[in-house]
Amino acid sequence: MRAALARMGDEIRLARVPLPDLLERVAETCGPDAAGFFRAVSAGIRRGLGPSATWTASADTLPLSDTDRATLREFASVLRGDEEQIRTAAALLSGRLERSLRDMDDAAPADLRRSAALIFSAAALLVILLY
Repeated sequence: MRAALARMGDEIRLARVPLPDLLERVAETCGPDAAGFFRAVSAGIRRGLGPSATWTASADTLPLSDTDRATLREFASVLRGDEEQIRTAAALLSGRLERSLRDMDDAAPADLRRSAALIFSAAALLVILLY
């Protein structure tokens, strides 16, 4: 998702294509969840739904943390702005998602250590109780 948003910013700056076409292009370069998201937003806009409403509704379907989903929904308000606003917001959103991913990666080893300690403690307690 992060890389797709960065690509979206570049496409806005370089290609100047309509938003539904831009979203379809971005969808071609990312993983299945992000691709589905961008295609759903594009399809909604083509059906005449507002970009902000479609973006927000589609964001709720992504397998993201509540915080990341809220961050993604915030971007919807910018979709009514000009190219530069959208590009700047896409870069900011991409950076926020990157930090969130880094934070999750940093937290994972600590969670694993806590889980391992809890499992070993439970095993030790079980051994003590069985004797």
